[in-house]
Amino acid sequence: MVNKMRLKIKRKKREVMERRVIVIGVGGIGSWLAEGIVLMMEFKDPGSMLILVDGDDFEPKNQERQTFKNLGNKADVKAAELTPYFPKTFIAPKPKWIVESFDDPDLEETNDAITGKSLLRENDVVFVVVDNFAARKIVFDAAREFENIDI
Repeated sequence: MVNKMRLKIKRKKREVMERRVIVIGVGGIGSWLAEGIVLMMEFKDPGSMLILVDGDDFEPKNQERQTFKNLGNKADVKAAELTPYFPKTFIAPKPKWIVESFDDPDLEETNDAITGKSLLRENDVVFVVVDNFAARKIVFDAAREFENIDI
């Protein structure tokens, strides 16, 4: 009985460690959303991962609608801002654009782009808050490849 209980606890712990929430688009909506999500993850699912994806840079012209402390890539800057406050949640920036595919079929990622299919995995929770219909479609189409993914 005790061994079964330990096994259940280990399995549950592994599930939490593997839980991933992805925010695609860390601009006007995504930057605010990331702050709320990481707060919840820190206390409800310690050890889980928040992935921030955005290929765009924060610039002074964005200040009226976005909260960043520094200039630079939005995913990198927001991850750097949040990480010190949320030590139980792994915050991973992906400073990349979402693309459908590359000319080379073996290529899944470059320095500035990633395919939707290579970003996502089973059991992910994904928030797509980009201002670009084509990028949304790429993510939705990639999600169809999985049986259990929340978009």
